[in-house]
Order: sequence, then C-alpha cells, then structure tokens
Amino acid sequence: MKQPMTWIVLANGEEVAIYRYEGRSADPVPLPRESFHAPPRAEFADEQGRSKSRMSTSMHRMAPHSGPDPELARFAGQIVEHLEEALRKGRFERLVLAAGPKVLGMIRSEMSDALAKSVCAELDKDLTQYTDRKLRDYLEDKVPAAL
Repeated sequence: MKQPMTWIVLANGEEVAIYRYEGRSADPVPLPRESFHAPPRAEFADEQGRSKSRMSTSMHRMAPHSGPDPELARFAGQIVEHLEEALRKGRFERLVLAAGPKVLGMIRSEMSDALAKSVCAELDKDLTQYTDRKLRDYLEDKVPAAL
C-alpha cells in the first residue's frame, strides 16, 4: 500500500519552508519550489509618533499600535492559499504545521475544513532555521510514529 504524501510546513512572519516527509529514518526533503518569502514590509519610523495635548502645550508620545499585524495576517492568508491549492492538486495528503504561536493561530483561522483535516500534527515553534538533520531529530519526538 502506498504511503500518503506528507508535507512539513515551517513558517514564521517572513518565510515559509516546505519539506516532503518520508518517515523517521530519512531527513526531510526540502521543496524549494513550494517555499516562499513574505513581501517586504513597508518602512516606518523607528520612534513612536507625538501628539500635542489639547489642554496644555506639552507633547506626548502616542501609544504603540497593539492590534493584529495586518501584513502578518496577509502572509498567513497567502500560506493557506498556497496549501489549499496544493491539496486540491493532490501534491500532499497529510500536513505537519510548525510555526510560532501567533503565525500558527492565523494560519489555523484561515484554513478550510478540508485543509484542517489534512493536518496530522501542529508544533507551536518557529523551526525555519533548523537544518534538515536537526529538523528530523526534533520531529522524532514530536510527530506521531504513524507518519
């Protein structure tokens, strides 16, 4: 019986690296054509803006924006679109997702039911800098043995 194709998706806010997983005994195989980077971020000033008080002549720093990062949300959407298309084309059947908690949550919220069902393991850690060997060693403890 043919073993289902499993992809490992490593993501952070700047890049996505995709590997083919062939089991615990082999290093994950990078799929460079499937991997991509986020578009460059818009340039902003390093310091917070200033505002003048209505009641006096003093200036105050504005509070930093603390809402969700719209550029990160767009990138998470691009990741999901890419995975949805690959799933439709049958390029993988199972998926292992590894990303920092914020990125992983954004990816999860964008997934269709079909894509969510293909996920067999989730790791809330940024593993994009891991080498193939280090990634294999890390996954040995974290991914179900059935893969």
